[in-house]
Amino acid sequence: MLDYIPYGKQDINQQDIDAVVEVLQSDYLTQGPAIARFERLVADYCGVKYAVAVASATAGLHIACLSAGLGSAIASGLYPILLSLRLTVDCIVVLKLIL
Repeated sequence: MLDYIPYGKQDINQQDIDAVVEVLQSDYLTQGPAIARFERLVADYCGVKYAVAVASATAGLHIACLSAGLGSAIASGLYPILLSLRLTVDCIVVLKLIL
């Protein structure tokens, strides 16, 4: 019997470690050239013109709602409701239909 619940196995290699150390030793921890490179790689991979890196899924949902013109819904207090799992999925489906 396992003493823990396995949730996945990471695949972290020396190249990953070196990339993290490079950023940690740079002048930029939260912004800078590594973020711009990451966004470009994601955009290219997805076949889109732009990609935006954010700190969390909540921040991503916030930006998605704002870009879809739902800013007033967020300001009126509906934003916390959108964070529930079911409504988050619904919001994503609606955004796909709108965009």
